[in-house]
Amino acid sequence: MAVNKAILKANGTIPQVEIVVGFAHFAKYEFFLYDPTGQNPQKFAAGVNSDTVLDIFSLPMPVAQLDKRTLFWQAAIASPTGAPNEQFSVLIRVIQDGKVVGTDTKTGPMTAPLPFGFIRFIVE
Repeated sequence: MAVNKAILKANGTIPQVEIVVGFAHFAKYEFFLYDPTGQNPQKFAAGVNSDTVLDIFSLPMPVAQLDKRTLFWQAAIASPTGAPNEQFSVLIRVIQDGKVVGTDTKTGPMTAPLPFGFIRFIVE
């Protein structure tokens, strides 16, 4: 599985991570940050997107410490209608200084396994 990358500016602000769930579905989600060796995951955010509040979180450390770390996310998606043949869409955005610097998108049928993904941070 190819890992998406987010290129961060060393002198930029602490990045934020946002989850956007499509098709008016509900989602319960978690965000973890792995160390540069791909070990020691630390959960830094979790929630449910069933309201009108943006689901956006600041990363838990200074930019310089994010280099070569990996963001892992996972979400459980639910449909309010349960209609047959429904699709899901989840977009993860990494934002620094008001600009999107990395993304991960997963789409598919609601019968698919729970979506998850990774974004690797590179600090320049």
